[in-house]
Amino acid sequence: MLRPMRWVSRGLVCAAAVSLLACGDSSSFSDRLAARLRSCDLIGEGPISEGLLPESGSQQQRCVNECILAFDCGALNATICGESERLRECADACEPRFVCDGERAIPERNRCDGDADCVDGSDETGCEDFRCDDGSEIPAAFRCDFDRDCADGSDEQGCPSGFLCSDGRNFPDSARCNGVPDCGDSADEAGCPQFICDDGSVLIATERCDLFPDCPDGSDEVGCAPPLAVCLM
Repeated sequence: MLRPMRWVSRGLVCAAAVSLLACGDSSSFSDRLAARLRSCDLIGEGPISEGLLPESGSQQQRCVNECILAFDCGALNATICGESERLRECADACEPRFVCDGERAIPERNRCDGDADCVDGSDETGCEDFRCDDGSEIPAAFRCDFDRDCADGSDEQGCPSGFLCSDGRNFPDSARCNGVPDCGDSADEAGCPQFICDDGSVLIATERCDLFPDCPDGSDEVGCAPPLAVCLM
């Protein structure tokens, strides 16, 4: 069966990061992505969703976006059809690295995480600890990481960012208005921009023109850029 599938790069984040970023222009990423897809005859004329890939201010996400724009047409076609290998390559290449003493490089996120990843343990040297209110200690990197590591949850109290649920749980800002209720009372999805399908069903606004029909009647893709990629199912 041949049919285009959902663009699966949503939410994913090159040793050549600096040079790639230098090549970017001032256009929004969605505009540049649409132009690139059209140059490969993978979508038709019309708008695409701003939410296909995050227009993030982080250097890592910008690096990933530029890496995707550098795909050849075959890789772009495969990505639209659900292949994620090249996306993972971009994410891995764009992630900051920590170089062990005389060893290989490891992802920066593994630095000071309480686990020795370098053979010599250098990734865990000189790290700070956070003292929980109950007196126990955890790696300082666990503080405000949206996961309760202290038994009393004190490592997630007084954090500067994120969305706070009424029950005290804290989630990253990215969890707000993503179509998935994380708070028990769904407060993180309240008051978010919506798209009303012709049949009356409701979607989050970013599902409009995302190259995949989310409304039962497909009305969210009416007037949008039609996908032309060929996918073997």
